[in-house]
Amino acid sequence: MADQDTSAASICARIEESWQSWQEVLARMPTDRLADAPVCDEWTVTDLMGHVAVWDAVAVEKIREVQLGTPWKRVATDERNAREAAARSSRSPTEQREEMVSTHDQLLTSLDDAATLPPESLERISDVIAEDTWVHYDDHAAEVRRWLERNAG
Repeated sequence: MADQDTSAASICARIEESWQSWQEVLARMPTDRLADAPVCDEWTVTDLMGHVAVWDAVAVEKIREVQLGTPWKRVATDERNAREAAARSSRSPTEQREEMVSTHDQLLTSLDDAATLPPESLERISDVIAEDTWVHYDDHAAEVRRWLERNAG
């Protein structure tokens, strides 16, 4: 990734561009379908909002571990997803959205706090959080868009 700008501001810009796209597609989803329309296998948009919050929190952990110079403690993705989805299954769309936005704000604060790290640390952060943030938002936004296209009209 050495050919990409990995300053904290650049990382935030990539995250925010993707986040805005995610927010725009969420706004297009009919409110009465947030909790019952399966858009990602059996997961609803409500489930995805909780899921995005979980992985933003993972990104915060990864940033902290890069700051401390400690290795990231990987947990099996499917295991984490199943555990966290079960823990959040009774939450309303509003509760999931609030947590998602709050966790996203924590992510941005963590990146701001990391802004003074050396370039190699920022490059490491960019590498390890891409899959949890901008790549992740884009993947799930595409799933919601596909659902919207299939169910238009």
